[in-house]
Amino acid sequence: MSSHTQYQEAADFLQQHPGVEAIDLLIPDLNGVIRGKRIERDSLDKVYSQGVNLPASIFSLDITGTTVESCGLGLEIGEPDRLCRPETGTLKVAPWQRRPMAQLMMHMYEEDGSPFFGDPRHVLARVLKNLTPWV
Repeated sequence: MSSHTQYQEAADFLQQHPGVEAIDLLIPDLNGVIRGKRIERDSLDKVYSQGVNLPASIFSLDITGTTVESCGLGLEIGEPDRLCRPETGTLKVAPWQRRPMAQLMMHMYEEDGSPFFGDPRHVLARVLKNLTPWV
């Protein structure tokens, strides 16, 4: 989907849901625990147009949430950030929240724009692509 179409997705959502005050940007770690960042609605356009940086170390956490330094993504090397971009079609209202909120799934990318090797949904997409001839 083109960035213009993605930007339109955000604009349409905000217009259709004027009461939404904030959006949780969500990305699952390797254990399936949802991580992310909360932004105010005024920042949604920027997330769609520029992305948002999140620490790559979310993909080096053990089940207790402790960074596994031997993965090479932790504090020992400065806990580098990577760019995260929205997953088209996942911006939804979260009616169970007390405050009027929405949620948006994100994907992480390498510095060169390729899918981040540790993002489990990118890994799954590669596996599915390789299985497509047999499915």
